Amino acid sequence: MLLGALLACGSALGYAVVTLAGGDLPAGVPVTVVGFVGGALLLTPVALAAGLDLTADPVGLATLLYLGAVPSAAAYALFFRGLQTVPGAVAGIVTLLEPVTATVLATAFLGERLPLGALAGGVLVLAAVAGLYLRRPAVAEREAVAEPHG
Repeated sequence: MLLGALLACGSALGYAVVTLAGGDLPAGVPVTVVGFVGGALLLTPVALAAGLDLTADPVGLATLLYLGAVPSAAAYALFFRGLQTVPGAVAGIVTLLEPVTATVLATAFLGERLPLGALAGGVLVLAAVAGLYLRRPAVAEREAVAEPHG
């Protein structure tokens, strides 16, 4: 359980670093490419030390390439591109929904069963997102009233 918590924290830290470092990249260099290349460089020695067994099977290699390119790299490229087109508050709210959406999809399509604690956590995240979303128009209205017109 401790190892799982540490790995989750490491994953969150990596995600935060990629997100925050994206603004410091030279123009034209996608954050997703840097994140995935950096991740591959860091994880390859660990995988090899753990006894990674590479396959020469063409179907296996094609599957690995597909999984790396489409549901991983392309999905995150689209995700980061979408985040650039919405205000920061909306981006923050939407990113909170990502793990809840993944959990719902795993439950619906993969037969995952959620323990009560995980279900309660999901409900809390949804309540927080709803609170942020409902609060957003009121904050925008107050800011508009507070701005001097002239």
